[in-house]
Amino acid sequence: MSLSLRSPALIRRRRMKVARRVIFWLFLILLIIAMPLWLSYADFLRIKEIEVIGANTLLASDIKSLAEERLAGKYFFLFPKNNAVLYSKEDIKSSLSKEFTQIDTVELNLNSLNMLEISVEMRKPSALWCRNLDTKLCYFIDNKGLVFEEAGDFSPGVYFIYYGNIEDEVIGALYLSSEEFKNVEAFKAGVRNLSLIPQSISPLSKGSFKLSVSGGDIIFSLRDDITATLSNLASVLADSKLKVVDNQELTVSSIDLRFGNKVILKKGTE
Repeated sequence: MSLSLRSPALIRRRRMKVARRVIFWLFLILLIIAMPLWLSYADFLRIKEIEVIGANTLLASDIKSLAEERLAGKYFFLFPKNNAVLYSKEDIKSSLSKEFTQIDTVELNLNSLNMLEISVEMRKPSALWCRNLDTKLCYFIDNKGLVFEEAGDFSPGVYFIYYGNIEDEVIGALYLSSEEFKNVEAFKAGVRNLSLIPQSISPLSKGSFKLSVSGGDIIFSLRDDITATLSNLASVLADSKLKVVDNQELTVSSIDLRFGNKVILKKGTE
């Protein structure tokens, strides 16, 4: 019987070949991991400046400070958050929108790999919100029904006023749901088109509101079709026998439109 034996030199050569392959693949894996990590810290990829457009100086400074906070630190204790490729646009936008309710929209763009531009559009006051008739502190509310900022002192009649309907935290609260607020705005616009001047609105009960105009109040319900409600109001105002309006002022204390085609008029002496 013959026995074939491998020489020690051949075995060593094969072991060295395997070792070189292992070292090569380990080096390649480390390179694949280390290269992105090294690039993430590269100076030319780090956001160093932030420019805020569309806000006053004081607010711009606060926006910049918050953005810098969101860009500080690292992801997974490895990658810097202020890397121009890795920075979280949505995280910064969300943080700014939550912190500064006076901001309507915010956009982030890189002017260069080292400069981040934050463009904001501020909410525009559409009306005032006040807790009740006696309060002196009122807030601005936008055309979506969101209360976003304290208001200063204003002469009566400068802004339409929304009263009540918000119990807890005021800033950032919605007066009504989006659809309900649209219907209120549509009713208000319809009343204005009928040559009456809306002044304020107050909740009466769930879904029912009192719209104050010159001379009296118009009571309506959001449960009803707004177009039909305005049609009933137009019919009442146009009826010369009723004479409920004179020179853009109501001659009755209230017009209640919550009962379909049955409109209830209330005179001041009743």
